This record gives sequence, C-alpha cells and structure tokens, in this order.
Amino acid sequence: MINRSVARRYARALLDLVEKNPADTVERLSGFVQLMKSNRTLAQVLVNPAFSLDERNRVLGRILKELQWGPPVDRFLHLLVERRRISYIEAIAQEFRAMVDEIQGIVRVKVESAHELGQEPVARMKSVLADALKKKIIVEQSVEPELIAGVAVRIGSLVVDGTMKSQIARLRESLARTRT
Repeated sequence: MINRSVARRYARALLDLVEKNPADTVERLSGFVQLMKSNRTLAQVLVNPAFSLDERNRVLGRILKELQWGPPVDRFLHLLVERRRISYIEAIAQEFRAMVDEIQGIVRVKVESAHELGQEPVARMKSVLADALKKKIIVEQSVEPELIAGVAVRIGSLVVDGTMKSQIARLRESLARTRT
C-alpha cells in the first residue's frame, strides 16, 4: 500500500516549487500519470531498479524534452526517479490536486448514478452544495449501472448513498436480523 504521508510530503514540496501556477502542474502530473498507465513499458523502465539510474533518467529526459513542461516539473520527476519514488506518482498527483483545490476554494464532488444525469440536476446539486459549503463545486460524474437507480454522492470522506443497490442491501440486512 502506498504511504499517503510520503505522497503528501512530495506533493507539498512540489507545491512550494510551483506556487505561482499550480493549476498547470495539476494537469501535467495527471497527464504523466496517464502516460505511465497507458505505456506499461515506460512505467517498468522508470520503476525497475534493474535499469540504471542513468538509463531511467535518459528515458525520462527524452519524454520531458518532447513534452516541454519546464524546469520545476522536470526536476521534480527526475527527483522521483532518483529517489525511487516514481511509483508513487499517482498518489502524489492526487495529493497535489487536493492541495491546489483547497488553495483555490474548490470541492470535488463524486457522483455515481445508474444512468447519466442531465445538466439540470447536476446544476441544482452544484448550486445547493456551493451555497452550503461556500466553495466552488466541481462535479465528477460516473455511471455505474449496477447501482440500479438513485445516486451516491461523495464529498471527501462523507458519503450520501441513495442508490437502489444500497437500499436493497439494507433491506436484506434488516430481514436477516428479524429472522434470527
């Protein structure tokens, strides 16, 4: 399991480096995470200690030269390779995004539903949450057909689950308790 405190520490260090424009860095880290996920060979080369540090840095250097992101992010990724922490990049990117969101007054709300929600319900949800939390709300939707119906909303560690799947599970538990 990835140590969140390690990821948080590296994310904080990166935030200190790019304090003037952290939003661009969020996108760059997300892009690099996607690049590593989509290219397993690249991920293996950067993570595997069987490749020398020089080889790993050369590969990373070629990629970063093509991406043209600039010194702070480039140096940071090289540091992760040198310290054998590049395998933490996804957790670091998540922690970094959370830190930048907090600075910018953004709350990300994850909404799962059995079917795609229309613009109107999402807009109402954003408005109600923005009024209650006094923050800018970004809704990240996902469609999960196994939920059957209803919506589950996650704001940080708070989960409000109004899905049919969870209601059926609660009913099943209730019936099991009454039988015993």
